[in-house]
Amino acid sequence: MEERVIAITACTFISIDREYLLNYLAIRPSFMELLIKEMSNTIAKTHNRMMYLSNLSRENRVAASMLELSKEIGINEGDHIIFPKAITKKILSDYSRVEYRYFQKLFSKMKTEHLIDSRGPRIEVNQDLLEEHIGR
Repeated sequence: MEERVIAITACTFISIDREYLLNYLAIRPSFMELLIKEMSNTIAKTHNRMMYLSNLSRENRVAASMLELSKEIGINEGDHIIFPKAITKKILSDYSRVEYRYFQKLFSKMKTEHLIDSRGPRIEVNQDLLEEHIGR
């Protein structure tokens, strides 16, 4: 079976043989516990995010997703957080779980309200205004 991975930024990919990993986990139970703990934390975080977003309107879902992502991977620059160049509107619409056409309309509205700004390929987020917008 062939696997395919697409990275949005430069990264290093390491492949570990399944049998080797299983043998290593059997020898080192503490490593297995750490691996299970990290996987559980990731699943819990994803579940909490999905539950939170499911209770929001589409507009607030986009704002909350952009706010969350800006805190996770954004570059702090004064009053604004700048997304890396690899973060496009398409990626943001997928991350927000809204249709791209709707996202484009909302993106324009958010620019008009100065919640975000885009100059060239980079998107700037005003975290304070976004937090006010979604009522956090």
